[in-house]
Amino acid sequence: MKKHLFTRAVKRKIKETGRKRADIGESAGLSESHIQKWEAGSIPSVVNADALLRALGVRLVIGDPDGPDLEV
Repeated sequence: MKKHLFTRAVKRKIKETGRKRADIGESAGLSESHIQKWEAGSIPSVVNADALLRALGVRLVIGDPDGPDLEV
Protein backbone atom coordinates (compact mmCIF):
# COMPACT_ATOMS: atom_id res chain seq x y z
CA MET A 1 0.00 0.00 0.00
CA LYS A 2 1.34 3.40 -0.87
CA LYS A 3 2.23 5.61 2.05
CA HIS A 4 -0.32 8.33 1.38
CA LEU A 5 -3.15 5.81 0.90
CA PHE A 6 -2.58 4.28 4.34
CA THR A 7 -2.35 7.72 5.95
CA ARG A 8 -5.59 8.90 4.32
CA ALA A 9 -7.40 5.68 5.18
CA VAL A 10 -6.37 5.87 8.86
CA LYS A 11 -7.37 9.53 9.15
CA ARG A 12 -10.74 8.84 7.50
CA LYS A 13 -11.52 5.82 9.70
CA ILE A 14 -10.58 7.69 12.89
CA LYS A 15 -12.86 10.55 11.89
CA GLU A 16 -15.68 8.14 10.97
CA THR A 17 -15.52 6.37 14.33
CA GLY A 18 -15.55 9.63 16.29
CA ARG A 19 -13.25 7.98 18.84
CA LYS A 20 -10.24 9.59 20.44
CA ARG A 21 -6.79 8.38 19.43
CA ALA A 22 -6.02 7.39 23.02
CA ASP A 23 -9.12 5.16 23.09
CA ILE A 24 -8.25 3.59 19.74
CA GLY A 25 -4.67 3.06 20.88
CA GLU A 26 -5.82 1.39 24.08
CA SER A 27 -8.11 -0.94 22.11
CA ALA A 28 -5.25 -1.78 19.75
CA GLY A 29 -2.54 -2.05 22.42
CA LEU A 30 -0.72 0.89 20.84
CA SER A 31 0.25 4.35 22.03
CA GLU A 32 -1.51 7.50 20.91
CA SER A 33 1.84 8.83 19.66
CA HIS A 34 2.15 5.84 17.30
CA ILE A 35 -1.23 6.65 15.80
CA GLN A 36 -0.26 10.31 15.40
CA LYS A 37 2.94 9.30 13.60
CA TRP A 38 0.99 7.09 11.21
CA GLU A 39 -1.49 9.89 10.53
CA ALA A 40 1.51 12.09 9.71
CA GLY A 41 2.81 9.62 7.14
CA SER A 42 4.89 6.97 8.89
CA ILE A 43 4.11 3.39 7.95
CA PRO A 44 3.64 0.89 10.79
CA SER A 45 4.71 -2.72 10.80
CA VAL A 46 2.14 -5.17 9.47
CA VAL A 47 1.42 -6.35 13.01
CA ASN A 48 0.79 -2.80 14.27
CA ALA A 49 -1.20 -1.86 11.17
CA ASP A 50 -3.41 -4.91 11.72
CA ALA A 51 -3.95 -4.03 15.40
CA LEU A 52 -4.81 -0.43 14.54
CA LEU A 53 -7.16 -1.36 11.73
CA ARG A 54 -8.92 -3.99 13.86
CA ALA A 55 -9.50 -1.34 16.54
CA LEU A 56 -11.04 0.79 13.79
CA GLY A 57 -13.25 -2.08 12.61
CA VAL A 58 -11.26 -2.78 9.44
CA ARG A 59 -9.77 -6.10 8.33
CA LEU A 60 -6.25 -6.03 6.88
CA VAL A 61 -5.92 -8.19 3.77
CA ILE A 62 -2.54 -8.71 2.14
CA GLY A 63 -2.59 -10.25 -1.30
CA ASP A 64 -5.63 -11.77 -2.94
CA PRO A 65 -8.58 -11.79 -0.53
CA ASP A 66 -10.16 -14.59 -2.57
CA GLY A 67 -6.99 -16.69 -2.65
CA PRO A 68 -6.31 -19.70 -0.43
CA ASP A 69 -5.66 -19.25 3.27
CA LEU A 70 -2.12 -19.67 4.51
CA GLU A 71 -1.90 -22.19 7.31
CA VAL A 72 1.08 -21.90 9.61
